[in-house]
Amino acid sequence: MFKKLVANLPFNPSLISQVSFYSKRLHQERSVRRLSFLFIAIAMVVQIFAVVSPPEKSLASSPNHILDGIKSKEDILRAWDSPTSDVSAIYGVFGVTRDDIVNLKPANLFSNDGNDYWTIGRTSLTAYSSVAQKYKDSQITIQYAGQTTSSTTDDKFVYERQLRAWDIKNPGGNWYYGSFKGTLKSTGETFWILGDCGNFTKIGKYTPENPKPDLKITKTIIDKPASLKPGDSYSYLIQYRNTVNGTTAENVQIIDRLDVSKFDVTKVEPSDAKVTNGILQYDIPSLPFSTEFKNITITVKLKDQISSGSQVCNASRITANNASAAETGQICIGVINPCPFDGNVGDANNPNCIEPKLVCSIVDAALNRTTRNVDFKTTVTSSNASTTQIKSYSYDFGDGSAIATQTAKGFTDEISHVFGLGEFTTKVSVTYTAQGVSGEQKIDCSASVSFDDKPLGQSKTVKNITQDKTGQLAVSSKVQPNDIIEYELKTTNAQNYNRNSVDVSDYIGDILDYAVLDVDFLKQQNGTYDEATKKVVWNINVPANGAVLSKFRVSIKSPVPSTNSPSNVSTTFDCKISNDYGNEITIDVNCPIVKSIESLPNTGPGSSVIMMSGITFIVAYFYFRSRLMSKEIDLVRNDYAAMGGI
Repeated sequence: MFKKLVANLPFNPSLISQVSFYSKRLHQERSVRRLSFLFIAIAMVVQIFAVVSPPEKSLASSPNHILDGIKSKEDILRAWDSPTSDVSAIYGVFGVTRDDIVNLKPANLFSNDGNDYWTIGRTSLTAYSSVAQKYKDSQITIQYAGQTTSSTTDDKFVYERQLRAWDIKNPGGNWYYGSFKGTLKSTGETFWILGDCGNFTKIGKYTPENPKPDLKITKTIIDKPASLKPGDSYSYLIQYRNTVNGTTAENVQIIDRLDVSKFDVTKVEPSDAKVTNGILQYDIPSLPFSTEFKNITITVKLKDQISSGSQVCNASRITANNASAAETGQICIGVINPCPFDGNVGDANNPNCIEPKLVCSIVDAALNRTTRNVDFKTTVTSSNASTTQIKSYSYDFGDGSAIATQTAKGFTDEISHVFGLGEFTTKVSVTYTAQGVSGEQKIDCSASVSFDDKPLGQSKTVKNITQDKTGQLAVSSKVQPNDIIEYELKTTNAQNYNRNSVDVSDYIGDILDYAVLDVDFLKQQNGTYDEATKKVVWNINVPANGAVLSKFRVSIKSPVPSTNSPSNVSTTFDCKISNDYGNEITIDVNCPIVKSIESLPNTGPGSSVIMMSGITFIVAYFYFRSRLMSKEIDLVRNDYAAMGGI
C-alpha cells in the first residue's frame, strides 16, 4: 500500500491526504507496539529472575516426608547426627550407615524406567484416597522404634510401597529432581534419597532377616458371663494380625465353622465377612505387619431348644500362602436352663431337677502386668444348686505347673499364679456329686492369658448427621457444604485384663482439606487435637474383653474449596476425604465445577522464558518496522511539500 501511494503521488497530487492519514496510523501503531514491547520486556525480566532464583515450594512440608527441604547431603547428615531426629533409626532399618550417606552423589530418578522401585513414607497409603488399591494392598508396614518395650506410645512406623503409587497424575511416570544416589556397603545395593522429602528408595521391597510372616488369631466372647440360657444373645470377637516386622502375608483366609445347630447368626462385622451354611469365610488379599489387631465380630442368639448343661464351642483358623496356619482352639460357653421347681421336692418327670446339669467358667479376675501374677476365679453354675455338691478344683496352668486338688469352696474358687513371658491356657477340672447321679462327676473349663501388651483391635464407622445416613450409605453419598460428619473409632481389647492409659490417635489431615474439626465436641469426648501431626488423640482405659468408642466430628467447609492439587504426585485437594483406623473410609466431596479444569499445561519459568523470547523478537520486529515506515512516509510528505507538490 505504501509503495503504491508513493508511486502514484506525482500523477495524482490529491493522494497526499491519504498519505497523511497513513502517516498518522503508523505513528499510532508505533506507540502501541512500543508499549507492548515495554510490557513484554518487563515480563521477561521477571521470568529470568524466576529461573535464576526459583521460589521455595509453598507445600514443602508433609507428614509423609522423612525429611523436609533437602538441598544437599549435608542436610541429611545434620539430621542423622541430631539427637532429636529419628532419621538414623529409619534409614538404619534398611542397612544404611553414616558412611553411605557421606558417599551420596546427586542423581535424578524417573519412576517408570523399567525398575521396580520401592520407597518409604511416614504415613500409610490408606490416608490417600487417589492412590490405586493395588498399591495399598502391597504396602509393607515397618516398625523402627518401640519393638522391645511393652508400651505402645513409643511405637513408630514407616510404610514401604512401590514408587509408582505416586504416578497419580502422570501415569507415564514422574521425575524426582534433586535426589541423591548411593550404595549400601552391607549388600552392594543401590539406593536413593529423594529430593525435598528424604524418602529412602531402592529397587525391590524390604526383606527382613526372617522374611516369613507369622499369623496370630484370637477369639473371645465379649463380656463373657459364667453361663447363658436359651434365647440369650452374645458376641464373638475374632482378632488377627501379622506379627513379623516388614512382612506381608498373602491370600489370607479366616475360617470359622459356627455351631449353627445351637444358635442363629444375627450380625457380622465387617459386612464383607460372609457366613454361608454356618461357615464364616473372610478373604484378605494381603495382610501387612501390624502391632494392632483387626477385628471380626459375630453376634449370635441361642436357640430355644438347647439341653441344659450343653457347651457351645467354636474355633477360628487363619491361613496364608506364605505363612503357617494358626488356630484359636475351642472357645466355649455353657448353657443352663434353671430348674423351675423347688429342689426339696422331687419331680420324676423333670430330669433337670432330679439330675442337675453343670457348666463352669474360669476368668482372670485380676492381673498384675509387672509381676505377671494372675488371680483366677472359677464359677460353677448348676441347673439345681441345692442338689449339687462341689468336691474339688484341679488346675493346670499351661506353663508346666499344676495344682492337683484344691479343697472345695462352694460354687466359686479363687487361685493365684505367677507366669513367665508368653501366652498360656489355664485349665480347671471341677469334681462334683449330684442327686440322681452315681459317683463323682467332672466338668472342665479353661481361660487364656497373654503378656503381650501391644495388640489392640481397631475399626471405624462414619455417619453423615446432616443427611441422616450411616455406614455404607454415608460412604456412598457425596458430602455437601456444611454437612456434619461424625466418625466413631472402636478400640477393642481381646485380652482378659484391662488395658489402662492407652493412647489412641487418628490422622485426619486429608479430611481437613475440606472440613473443619469440631474442637468443642472433641473435648466433650475427652479428646485433643495435635495440630503439628494433624491427629485427634485420646488417652483411654480399655476393659478386659471389652471395647471403647471414641468420636469426633467435622463440618464440611462452605463454600467447598476449589484449591488445586499442589503437584502431580499429591493427593491433597482431590475431592475426596479419606481416613483409616483399622479400616479405610473414603467419601467423595461435591467439589465446584472449576475443579474439573484444574489441570494446566506443565510449563515452568524456563519454558515461559523461551516462549516470551520468541514473542519479544516478533513484537520488536513489527515495532522497528512501523518506526521505519513512519519515518519514510514523513520524509515523503516533507519532500512533497518542499517541492510544491511536484
